[in-house]
Amino acid sequence: IIKISILHILAVAVVFMFTGIIKASDLDVFLNGEVAVTPNVLIIFDISGSMTEDDTIGADGKRETRINVAKKVLSEIVKENPNVRWGLMTFPDDIDRSGDLKFECRDMKDGNMEALLTAINATWPIGQTPIAGALAEAGLYFAGQNSYFHSGVKYTSPIQNECQPNYIILMTDGQSTKDIGVKQSGWIDGSQFYDLRNKESALVK
Repeated sequence: IIKISILHILAVAVVFMFTGIIKASDLDVFLNGEVAVTPNVLIIFDISGSMTEDDTIGADGKRETRINVAKKVLSEIVKENPNVRWGLMTFPDDIDRSGDLKFECRDMKDGNMEALLTAINATWPIGQTPIAGALAEAGLYFAGQNSYFHSGVKYTSPIQNECQPNYIILMTDGQSTKDIGVKQSGWIDGSQFYDLRNKESALVK
């Protein structure tokens, strides 16, 4: 069963630290030992128009835009926690009410960290704030299912182990502004959703 923890961060300043590789001690019963499982952490980055506002005071005492502060914070989080499989999703830059997967969760090696930092710094504010749609799309990504909002897209789940921790960091400066009219059919309305093994139904909450 997929376990997803959501941190809804309403301020642009974030303190989010991992102490290292998370241990999957639940497997000790079967493997008679400690197994290290690297967590997947998907960042959902708010790139809505309001992120251009320069109402934030930087470390040098000068005003900065929300997007620049958020980029700096996210970049530091990634660099200080290399033992995490980081990924990046942004709010869409068009009328879609979902999320756009910019960087799949993967180990931070072989140039992946540099590529992720580049993707974070390449973002620019445009569009709206579809929080519910983006979280729904992130759930489908973790489950390895077809995209609900992007036709013809089927995700490959980043989950490598059933006990692997999976997290979402939601970096946003406000409330949802573009979830009105989101499709109300399928699993979003509470229908059953199948786990990765597809052997038995498991309602993901």
